[in-house]
Amino acid sequence: MHVLARLLAFELSIVCAIANSAANLAPRHDAVVKPKVFLINMFPPEAEIWYGIPEFNLLERNITVPGFSPLFPDAHCTANGDICQLITGESGT
Repeated sequence: MHVLARLLAFELSIVCAIANSAANLAPRHDAVVKPKVFLINMFPPEAEIWYGIPEFNLLERNITVPGFSPLFPDAHCTANGDICQLITGESGT
């Protein structure tokens, strides 16, 4: 029985080590984004005008924000977070 307990403890330590390694490789979601410019659009066609501009890629970083419209839950930002965009939609949910 003592050997079985040691084996289980060893397996548990391996599982914990793997979980810790995976957690360290996962992208961080707690980084604060402080945009210098925030584009606010009501409709998707208005928002699409800003896509495909070579100087900045608004679709490089998508951040889901609690409280945004369920239809448009993400803020779209450049990689460095200097420029972000939000689509509000109409007053529906």
